[in-house]
Amino acid sequence: MTTKKAKHWATLGRHKYAVEIDAQGVVRFPRNRIIDDLVEAARNASKLDLNMIIMRYHDGKYTYEELKQLYLNIGYSVSGIAELSFFQHQAMRCCCWEKPKKCANTSSERTS
Repeated sequence: MTTKKAKHWATLGRHKYAVEIDAQGVVRFPRNRIIDDLVEAARNASKLDLNMIIMRYHDGKYTYEELKQLYLNIGYSVSGIAELSFFQHQAMRCCCWEKPKKCANTSSERTS
């Protein structure tokens, strides 16, 4: 599916997300090529793990935003993301670090 690159946004709750308009004029959230490859690997019963994804990212197959989206969507820990080399240039904040009493059942320790 080909999409037109446009700077459009949709909000869901208090969050703002980029959207694109496809060839049929349907407003869609952008595809993530990593997810496409994972689905294709599952369809073909082949292997695609995080190490292979990182290698493909460094080869230029995936964008930084796609990689970040993947790590967020698979539920990677906040402190774990802060320790990964490709995210270290970004400031990481978590309300549980700043106000641990407001976050039930969480650790207030920051590992990075």
